[in-house]
Amino acid sequence: MKSSKLLFVWAVFPAFCLHAEQSVTVASKDYLSGSVASEWAQYTLSTSGNVTVKTGANVNFNAGSSITLYPGFKVEAGSVFQAAVSYNPSYNPGGYYNGITPTIALIGGDQQYGQAGQFNLQRFDIVIWNTAGTAPLVNAPVLLTVNSGGGWISTTNDANAVLSKTLLLTTDIDGAIFGYYKQGTTDFVTSSIQVVAGGQSFQFTTYAYTTTTGDDTDRDGISNTAETLAGLNSTQVAKQTTTLNLSVFTP
Repeated sequence: MKSSKLLFVWAVFPAFCLHAEQSVTVASKDYLSGSVASEWAQYTLSTSGNVTVKTGANVNFNAGSSITLYPGFKVEAGSVFQAAVSYNPSYNPGGYYNGITPTIALIGGDQQYGQAGQFNLQRFDIVIWNTAGTAPLVNAPVLLTVNSGGGWISTTNDANAVLSKTLLLTTDIDGAIFGYYKQGTTDFVTSSIQVVAGGQSFQFTTYAYTTTTGDDTDRDGISNTAETLAGLNSTQVAKQTTTLNLSVFTP
């Protein structure tokens, strides 16, 4: 198939899809015979110059808002090319997950209460395994995005922490990624953080409480007044993290 006209793929989704400012341009590139490749963008994906999918190549384009194929893009006979726009585009840079449907397991860090404007005490701990959930995927790309709540994520929680709405991470030898969430400045807000690996995704949550002082019956660092306003039990310690393997997400 030879392209001489602009081909534009577009879709509209809720505004919070756009928190991650990830736009990708594929420029002057040949996908050679026998290659399997996947290009990914959280927001927009486009081509520039001569981009050719050669005979025998298998290429996928995935984006969250739009895909634009400009003149100079062509697909040769005998090749496979697919383009998909979806709210949760498959995150597969470099084609890592081709042929693999990963299992995502949340080990810790879900449903924490944190003081507004401060880092949560516990880091989030997420592992990426193979489809059967029996072996870790090493150097697997993982995307984290703050979908709501006004906070930030970072790989550290010290004074030099680099705060972002989006983190692009790769798993370690145990298939794990780690990070920290810093609450926004507004009290009593629920934050949602999305995790995407390959075509799989899930969201975990965290809650901000106020710095209001006063009696603290359960000695969890949150005053009775603050817990009442947040709908918490002032005689029971607020949850800090999930138990091991509490949430496992499979295809």
